[in-house]
Amino acid sequence: MTDPPVNPNHQPIDFEPSTHPLQTEGFTPLVDERNRQILVSGICPACQGRTETPWPLASGGQKGWRRHTAPQLAVPDEPTTMICECGRPHPNRPQDDRYEGCGAQWTVLLT
Repeated sequence: MTDPPVNPNHQPIDFEPSTHPLQTEGFTPLVDERNRQILVSGICPACQGRTETPWPLASGGQKGWRRHTAPQLAVPDEPTTMICECGRPHPNRPQDDRYEGCGAQWTVLLT
């Protein structure tokens, strides 16, 4: 994953796990067919940092030996959870936390 662009409005708030309401605007999905994933980018509702999250896509199974086309990549049509991955410093973030952000999570609706 590449580093997301920096948002000049980022707030270096203390790390704190928090849950925010459904975000229905401001998040953009980009289908990455080569890596079979969707990259979702937007602004964290807690720290205002630009965040980018890859969502891997699983292929459905096929029975038998008949020819088939590859499944189409599609943006989820139901709310999906995101976690801040702004990559910016946040005081008190545990060193072993796998997400480099402020600790916020929220759901997005992309359709």
